Amino acid sequence: MYKNLFALRSIHAFEPTIKENIAKLEEKFVDHKKSKEPINLSHEYRVLTADTITTYIGLGPSPLLDDGNLGKSYRKYARIVTETSVLVRHFPLIALFRLLPPWMVTTISSEFSILKNHLDTLRIQVELAYNGKVKRQNNPASTMIDGIVGNERHSGISLNEITEEALILEGAGTDSTGQALECATFYILNNPDVTRRLKTELAEAIPNPEEIPPLPKLKELKFFTAVINESLRVCSPASSRFPRVNENYPTEYKGWVIPASNKVYSDVKDG
Repeated sequence: MYKNLFALRSIHAFEPTIKENIAKLEEKFVDHKKSKEPINLSHEYRVLTADTITTYIGLGPSPLLDDGNLGKSYRKYARIVTETSVLVRHFPLIALFRLLPPWMVTTISSEFSILKNHLDTLRIQVELAYNGKVKRQNNPASTMIDGIVGNERHSGISLNEITEEALILEGAGTDSTGQALECATFYILNNPDVTRRLKTELAEAIPNPEEIPPLPKLKELKFFTAVINESLRVCSPASSRFPRVNENYPTEYKGWVIPASNKVYSDVKDG
């Protein structure tokens, strides 16, 4: 399912929506510049990524970029999800709060109540999108939900399972991507030489800022691509080490032989 969803052809087909959302964020930057108000990039990047991934999942356009306060209530929710996920990882039984009635969840924790309300809303959105797609199964798959409905390989998947998949994508595509953008911006601006070289290359490749080249053309920019790759290396939002597994054959590394199927954990910077 994810293989097709994140294939290059799928991302290229989604490019107009990405550019549209970036243009909306750019308008926010211009407004801030005119008003001379400081910009909370941490907040605004996550609004951009939330709108983008929500549409990519197939739940319809998210209104956060059009919101006057840039979805501050959603930003609070996203932070709760991040903090709660750590608790659930170590204490899995906490996840059962979703089965409790709303009044009980509110009594236990106001933050869990916010999370449960979002999960319930997300399930309704998934159900509406799912039912809408059922009526147009002949359309080419372009979103996560499109790729599930009408696909024989996923014919037995339930709405609850689709909701869980949507939640995973929403979280992974919002906070992690927003944090990577935030961190990359800091390192770029904090290094004058990198800033200068990047601006020079982009100015030569994009003489008219109103006409951004398609993604395949942007990938041909060597320094721009190098900056992106280095940013992803040092700005990974993951708080734990990454497991690497070769299930097919033993791996030789610096004189060591690692048997097949053995997990090897590495730091983000080395991964």
